[in-house]
Amino acid sequence: MVIRFKLEELIEINHSDVSIIKYDKEIHHDIIPMLYAQGFEDKKWEETWDEIDEFDENGVFLLKKEEYIGFIISFRRKDYGYLSGLQYYQDIEEEDMLSFL
Repeated sequence: MVIRFKLEELIEINHSDVSIIKYDKEIHHDIIPMLYAQGFEDKKWEETWDEIDEFDENGVFLLKKEEYIGFIISFRRKDYGYLSGLQYYQDIEEEDMLSFL
């Protein structure tokens, strides 16, 4: 089964008090590495994190409550979509997040 969404449908979706927001490099480029570092207690990704060959900013989204609380990074290879990164934290019920996604 293939599930397709129009990009306009994914630009901003609200579920409960969490929003999913389409990645904008000018606004979010430094936020995703910071979220990664906080979530995994690791160093922040390098400045070139989004320069890999298969990177497509149309497959990157941020999760936001009052602040940014996570991100989704996906990419397309051939005719298949892949979720390569999903991270969220704070008080989000797992069932809510799964139904939200």
